[in-house]
Amino acid sequence: MPPLLDRAYVLPNLPKQQQHLTQFWQALPAASPPHRLVPTPAELFDQLINCLQEKLNFGSVLILVDGVDALPETSTNPAKVIDWLRPLLVRVPEWAKRRIYVKGFLSEETQAPLIQHLGDLWLTVRHARLEWTPILLAELIRRRIDSATQGKFGSLDAFSSSELRDVETTLVKLAPPNPREVVVLARRVLYEYAVRMNQRSRGQTDQLQQVDLDAAVAWYVKHAPVSIVSKE
Repeated sequence: MPPLLDRAYVLPNLPKQQQHLTQFWQALPAASPPHRLVPTPAELFDQLINCLQEKLNFGSVLILVDGVDALPETSTNPAKVIDWLRPLLVRVPEWAKRRIYVKGFLSEETQAPLIQHLGDLWLTVRHARLEWTPILLAELIRRRIDSATQGKFGSLDAFSSSELRDVETTLVKLAPPNPREVVVLARRVLYEYAVRMNQRSRGQTDQLQQVDLDAAVAWYVKHAPVSIVSKE
């Protein structure tokens, strides 16, 4: 609606149709029904659960929580993660009675504030610690490459120059030992490679090169929320 936009968008001579439309929008609030038509988020959630359990006969519902600690506001503040999850955590006992269960993947740094918040309820929570070794992290990247290329490539080595060998292991050494950071760095390597391919001159090789890896590392060092491991 023009009156709500910047003055640059308001035409000096409004057409009659525009005038009628403006009058319509101005009169609409007075004509709106007094009762609320849009359900609240809680009501929508209950409707969804009812549909899953009563209509579709699901025995239980699993709510997955992941990536909360990767946001700018929470990446360096584990306590903030728990603050954000607090409205959900207080519903856990009630939801369990309705066969609604919460499963989350959180960083190790969030465990202390989580235990403090849950108190005795922590004793009823099943939890496990995932430890990612360099071998597992490298294999994670290879499997993602295999999936993304529909099985055509199982490693970045397939289109890398001779100066690069076992690229996935190299990436793992350059990033903190967790899947999210390794994936971010791997994506940036592919981005730098794509940019260089778009700018290459005729006769240049189309293989992934050390320059792509170096550019990705430079970007990662600048933007990563945690310190990058120095390249050996």
